[in-house]
Amino acid sequence: MKGVNHQNMNGTNKFLLLKMIATQGPISRISLSEKTGLSKMTVTALVNEYIEKGIVYECGLSQNQGSSGRRPILLDIVADSQLTLGVNIGRDNVRAGIIDLRGNVLVSNNFAMGHINNADDFMKALFVLCDSILKTSGSPKIWGIGVSTIGPISESKGVIYSPPAFYGIHDVPIVEKFKERYHLPVYLAEDTKVSALTEMYLGNAQNYDHFFFVDIKPGVGGAMIVDRKLYGGASGMAGSFGHYIVEPDGIPCECGQKGCLERYCSTRAILRWAKDNGADPSLTWLSFLDKVAGGDEICLKAVKRLCHYLAIGVTNIIAFFDPQCIFIGGDLWTIQDMVVEGVRNEVMNHLWASDVRPKIDILASRFLNNADFIGTAALVMENNLRA
Repeated sequence: MKGVNHQNMNGTNKFLLLKMIATQGPISRISLSEKTGLSKMTVTALVNEYIEKGIVYECGLSQNQGSSGRRPILLDIVADSQLTLGVNIGRDNVRAGIIDLRGNVLVSNNFAMGHINNADDFMKALFVLCDSILKTSGSPKIWGIGVSTIGPISESKGVIYSPPAFYGIHDVPIVEKFKERYHLPVYLAEDTKVSALTEMYLGNAQNYDHFFFVDIKPGVGGAMIVDRKLYGGASGMAGSFGHYIVEPDGIPCECGQKGCLERYCSTRAILRWAKDNGADPSLTWLSFLDKVAGGDEICLKAVKRLCHYLAIGVTNIIAFFDPQCIFIGGDLWTIQDMVVEGVRNEVMNHLWASDVRPKIDILASRFLNNADFIGTAALVMENNLRA
């Protein structure tokens, strides 16, 4: 993404510059000019404004000399200059907290979903949680609220529709409710998209402009980053990876289709297959991970099966999206590296046009299971700076 050189500071350039400093800092003014296409004069003017507001600071000198023979001054973000009230809504648990621009969680708390069965009680519990977080933090620097949630949702309408197995809660106008109570900008996105933003801002995606993020949880999600921007498609539903068909006429899915990837690769699906094939009926995800580490034959076969079906989905993603990298994250925990290696090996053995296609990386996410929470800070930054 390139900026536009105008004498007046405009929003697009300010967004582009701060995003570059946040994702690639410490960075010099010269590098910012080269990477954004903005003139040195424009970069200097914008940087000076951010320094005056306490959002950016000069953090030292580069190890390398510039063309003038002097070592350029490096710039970085002031992490606590802008804070986010982040909310992550899962199927079983809701977490809220104050998060800075570097993804540091300054304070947080949560509640379990089991005792809530309607939208009104859900919002009441959420307000109690957020009120206590705000009271504890006492910070006046909060510049927005980021909400990541299981889907389906409407980002444009700010509504959580009717997620499967969500205790009867549906049609929650969460953005409107938050704006009415807190009088702050509020942004809503599906959890996997927020995880992809986290990888771009704070994780292992610094060197990739085009990548796909795979999220393995009780459901399976996907998100596309194109030219370092989140791509939602015409209706915001691009990247619905869990509902790719990987087995024609296969296991019925809650979405109404048969053979969806989610029915083979989610943590729920993995546990179900292991139990159906001789594992302890009381097997939980944590005990499954322990058994894999201990070499349990059935659980190891379940991981191999996961890798096989996930590789089918990833191969299709590569064929039509042509990304530079695939990141795999979510709740894989101790088997994350095993899964990444298994998927990578299977994909590379069957990848179309591998002799002419540029190298494609398949990597583990930097984050184990909290990217969809800390990334609400990136969600607010993405949207506030564009406004």
